Amino acid sequence: MTKDDIEKMVQRVDKSIDSKLASSIVDLVFDVIRDAVKSGRRAEFRKFGSFSPHFRSEYSMVNPMNGKNVVSRERKLMRFRAAQVLNNKINNYSKDEVVK
Repeated sequence: MTKDDIEKMVQRVDKSIDSKLASSIVDLVFDVIRDAVKSGRRAEFRKFGSFSPHFRSEYSMVNPMNGKNVVSRERKLMRFRAAQVLNNKINNYSKDEVVK
């Protein structure tokens, strides 16, 4: 699924939204997620999932091409964890089948 696909889905939900507005809405949602994670906070969407920052410290590794030791730099990553409701929908579980 691409950003364009999401924009078209937004337009299908509300026929009065043109493509420019749909693009702005999708961009705004992505910007909110990015800004929250970039500043070290979680972005949580109920019944969908949450995006959270994950920090990977620097570590040394061996370059397999030449055998030299290389140090990777410290990085900030984004992790997504799907909500249980989304996981159940993906796996086609009904409410009665879910064991808590």
